[in-house]
Amino acid sequence: MASQRMRRVDGSVREVLATALARDVTDPGIGFVTITSVETSGDLRHAKVFISALGDDDEQLESLNAMNRAKRLLQSSIAHDLRLKYTPVLEFYLDDSARRAVRLDALLSEPRDGEDASEAPTTADADDPLTTQRDERGVRREDRP
Repeated sequence: MASQRMRRVDGSVREVLATALARDVTDPGIGFVTITSVETSGDLRHAKVFISALGDDDEQLESLNAMNRAKRLLQSSIAHDLRLKYTPVLEFYLDDSARRAVRLDALLSEPRDGEDASEAPTTADADDPLTTQRDERGVRREDRP
């Protein structure tokens, strides 16, 4: 588990990168990119930078390649803006957590084997106080006859 200091360093590196990306990087290959998280190594010599990019797979890959082309500029921004013993070497990765979340939501919404789609509970049914009760912790549980 990361220490409080490491979380602060990760957050600071993320902020500097986001600012430098908006202000200094002019590569046209970078589409709409968001830096979702940063994980620095314990010795602060390496940092994994997770980015989310809009577009299809080819556009996302082009954004990732453009970020790698801007790596030196981004590292110099970190060296200038943060007082660290070492400037971490940046490694960029596509963050596909949003895509996985949409896929998981779609899988959870599909009716299970032997279950008719018309019998699946709707969100209105799930929040109906006549069919749903909450236990002492506030967790919903369905009344079953």
